[in-house]
Amino acid sequence: MALARHSHPERGQAEFEEALRLNPNSADVLTRYAYWAAAFGLPEKGADMAKQAIRLNPAAAPSAIRFIRGAFIAADRYEEALAVHNRLAKEKYVDPDYIDGAIIMAQLNRGEGAKALVAEGVERYPDLTIESWTGTSDWGEADRAKAVAQ
Repeated sequence: MALARHSHPERGQAEFEEALRLNPNSADVLTRYAYWAAAFGLPEKGADMAKQAIRLNPAAAPSAIRFIRGAFIAADRYEEALAVHNRLAKEKYVDPDYIDGAIIMAQLNRGEGAKALVAEGVERYPDLTIESWTGTSDWGEADRAKAVAQ
């Protein structure tokens, strides 16, 4: 992940591939690779890995759920993203849960649900904006533009 995040995507992808070769049934490796696969130009592969990670670890921690949800969003598989998103307890939401939830709802033409999540998120995190959230290095320009447009 560190290599992928810090301008070495080819090396990051190679390390993920090696980790999977060594342990193809590691839910942890699959979860993280699933999230980063879109940055490597492989969003569908990421979504497929996310499904496999869920099968291997159906009781995934919230941090893993967030990676998996991101993989489904990157692959435009919003129904699957919503199913995973709904595994998170709302009282434990952090800022990305509101944004990703709103993106998912908007993509599924559930405008009222998206607006409600935005309102709740801004109430809890007053400085939260979609632009600030998508400004991190793990967002590609196309995904950033799509999220901001929603």
